[in-house]
Amino acid sequence: MILMYYSMEKNEEELLVVPNDTTDCEDQDLKEKKPNTGWSQTNFLWRGLNFAMACFFAMAAYVQLNDPDPLVWMFVYSVPACLCIATAFSPEVQDHTVWQSLATADVVGSLAGAIYLATAIRPQMQKDAINNPLVLEEGREMSGLIIVMFWISLCKFVTWYSQRKGNVPILFWISILVLCFVPFTLWAYCYRNLDRKILPQHCKDML
Repeated sequence: MILMYYSMEKNEEELLVVPNDTTDCEDQDLKEKKPNTGWSQTNFLWRGLNFAMACFFAMAAYVQLNDPDPLVWMFVYSVPACLCIATAFSPEVQDHTVWQSLATADVVGSLAGAIYLATAIRPQMQKDAINNPLVLEEGREMSGLIIVMFWISLCKFVTWYSQRKGNVPILFWISILVLCFVPFTLWAYCYRNLDRKILPQHCKDML
């Protein structure tokens, strides 16, 4: 009888230990199933690129002060500037619903504006035999909207790729780094090569 009682007690103790082991296994599974957003290895580079683009959009908003409709274009460039500076401080903010919603609205609005301006300047370009749309003010505005649409779409793609496939390939980051210089190159081209005599008064001080 004593042996049977001792055996029963021992079995009860073993049963009590099993749930703890199961809990540990479940915790380990949760850690393994935790999604890898891919920000850890690309944090510094992605922050730097978005900080550079935030500076670009901020400068673009600043030079609109003497534009005939400054509030509209300052708003157009201020939204992507805020999105980029938020990403520069914390890339994880791109996973937030508010950031994603603002980015989607910004991309759609920029696309609609770019299409509208493209259709508006096409007759004038054909009439005056103009090959470079940057010569026209509407062409430069269209280019600005395309840059906004491109960069914010790129941010959304990086978020999507990181959430589903993990770390972004290094060749992709090199491509983004090169493309980041395109907006600054276009601005420098307009500043150095466009004939200021044909530019409107408010466009003569691009910097």
